Amino acid sequence: MMKYLEKLATKKKIVLISTIYSGFVTLCILIGNIKTSGSTSNFNLSDTSSLVSLIGSVVTVIQIIFYLYLVLVIIITVLSGYYFFKKNKKEYVILTEFILNAINTLLLLLSLEGFNAAIKVIKMAINGNYSGLFSAYSSLGAMQSAGQYIQYFGYISILVFIINVFAILMAKKVIKVNFVDFDFNETKLIETTDEPTISVDSEKAKELAQAGADQAKAGLEKVKEFLKTKNGKIVLGIVVAVVVLFGGYKVYDNYFNKTAINIMPKVSLEYGGEDGTGYISDVNPGTIDYDHNDYNVRSFVNSITYDYNTSHKLKNGDKVKVHAVYDKEKAKDLKLDVKNDTVTVKVKGLTENYAKAKDVPEKILKQAKKDIEAEMKDSYENDSYSQYQYSLESVYFAGSKLRSDHIIGIYKVDETSTFLDETETETYYVACYVSGVNSDYLKDDDPFVFADTLYDDSFEKITDPVKVEDALKNKFKNYDLTKFN
Repeated sequence: MMKYLEKLATKKKIVLISTIYSGFVTLCILIGNIKTSGSTSNFNLSDTSSLVSLIGSVVTVIQIIFYLYLVLVIIITVLSGYYFFKKNKKEYVILTEFILNAINTLLLLLSLEGFNAAIKVIKMAINGNYSGLFSAYSSLGAMQSAGQYIQYFGYISILVFIINVFAILMAKKVIKVNFVDFDFNETKLIETTDEPTISVDSEKAKELAQAGADQAKAGLEKVKEFLKTKNGKIVLGIVVAVVVLFGGYKVYDNYFNKTAINIMPKVSLEYGGEDGTGYISDVNPGTIDYDHNDYNVRSFVNSITYDYNTSHKLKNGDKVKVHAVYDKEKAKDLKLDVKNDTVTVKVKGLTENYAKAKDVPEKILKQAKKDIEAEMKDSYENDSYSQYQYSLESVYFAGSKLRSDHIIGIYKVDETSTFLDETETETYYVACYVSGVNSDYLKDDDPFVFADTLYDDSFEKITDPVKVEDALKNKFKNYDLTKFN
């Protein structure tokens, strides 16, 4: 086994294998970012049908690629670790390979459970086992974690690729870095089993510390001198370009690559009660425009609740501030740019009651008179025994805070009755009133209207106009009566 490792663990093999796999990962990430710019990367169970149509035929290939990556990073970790710790502890490029690939190995192992669960979900969808998809919710956390681990694996693979490109360029003498020496030549070091004993006194320690400081300073000066050369400027330019491009992409991805969503496009409130005692019964945010096929976004929208700064004793004209309550972290994860999360709504449409006759709008009074007149015509229709003539004398408003308000028409009625060739004529007063008088009166197609003869305390019909108002007050004793001009 050791001889096999000795043969395989060469700088050239380690770097080339590492470059091939990390380069392929880098290429896939770049292509993926170009094609899926603006979309979320979260696993979405509701998108299974579209997912199946795209990759259903290559699920097995995806599994093979994943496990191939896992095997490759393990092999590179073992080879680079063997090379550095057993062959040459001065090859820091190989040490870097060992550290980064060891991290990649750990990331892929951590993502293994979630990756297998995701593949299982896809296979269930392919086989038509849709009922089994609901059981996958228990593994949703593992799948989402796997997505994060694989994302970090991709970032580190990009770093590995960049380092390997520089290593290959140095090995091919295309570029030269004064403080790093790397080539593909294998130098066999002589190992000794006996560890030397080092004795250092305090003065020697000071000298060594000063020498180390001098070497560090000299190394820094060499770096500065190298950066002034043509090759140094090329290296610096490449590094700066990579940093700027990667940093620019991350800034764009975190702050600009978002989907705008208006969560209250046309908010309206539903009310109960009346003007002055109104309350909010429901909030309608309007039709929110989003991708209904995206389970995560749909779940986010359905989780939104709405709060308001007041909900009772409302009157028309009041302003209510409606605030949408939502999971800000979830919106951030889904890359949603939430718009219009706070809206001020003016209260209107509450039923308004009137205190006095002067407060009743002319349109309502006019319609109430028509309804009263229609009732009088129906109630005092001439027949073979009685003939009626009536005229409107006055109109009153009966208001109450506890009961339905009325508009009352006072009519003078002249009734002529004929019975057995005897004719009798009498004059009396009638109160014909309509109920439910408020700001919604015009919306009522069938108001309650009633005509009733006015009586005095002796239950005699009122025939004297002077006694009409007293009789009216007695009939509507729990109301505040005011007369229309």
